[in-house]
Amino acid sequence: MEYDVDCEIFKYINKQADHYVPLSKILEEHNCTFDEAKQKTERFKADFAGMLKKYQIGSENAVMMYCDLMNLAEEMPENQDLHYIYICMITDDGLLNEPNSYERTEEQNIRNYFRQNEKIRELSEFLEIQLKYREKVSYIKENLRKFNDLHGDFNEESEILYQLTLQHDFIEEGTIYQDNLNAMLNYINHDDNMKPLKPYLIFAVLTRKHGMMQNRVGFTPNLKTVFQYQEYNRPVLKPQRVC
Repeated sequence: MEYDVDCEIFKYINKQADHYVPLSKILEEHNCTFDEAKQKTERFKADFAGMLKKYQIGSENAVMMYCDLMNLAEEMPENQDLHYIYICMITDDGLLNEPNSYERTEEQNIRNYFRQNEKIRELSEFLEIQLKYREKVSYIKENLRKFNDLHGDFNEESEILYQLTLQHDFIEEGTIYQDNLNAMLNYINHDDNMKPLKPYLIFAVLTRKHGMMQNRVGFTPNLKTVFQYQEYNRPVLKPQRVC
């Protein structure tokens, strides 16, 4: 079947038209006039440019901006201004980094402004949630109790988990594995902080330490290592500035 470019373009335009929202409705949703929206857009751009100037972040092109920002983040990882600049950069649809600004109308800039502000809000909320999770994981790591010998009777949960894991080729049936799996499950269930993380903990241990779990009697995995991130050394980028 021959690929019809014109047909695909036509279908794309129709799809976009179906989702078109008049600017008047967007302004109404944000309770502002065209002139007020224009002022907000220009103020947003000016504030962003001011922050770049404050931290001496190159604005010649996007590559320079990202490289300068990464180097600053290495020096000031907790700086909230740099966090905000990063969020603005990755949510930008062309309003802040303007290679072809002369081709866009005021209406397009206003639409981009409202669309980007919504993305900034969503991403900021997401990152805030991730920070809370990271703090919770750090708390769990710091307060992990010693892995006690909790080899007890097999309950229904333990038996179901054992049978489910046997479906994988790298897990073989055996009493050593069953005992170790049961002990780890009992250990997690005895810690209220660990229970919500049970699926991840079991997955991580079985993928990384399935050999030990099957072959070593009384194996006790170090759960602290499950929460560790592999850090990679990377050179600090110092690109040549473009004049």
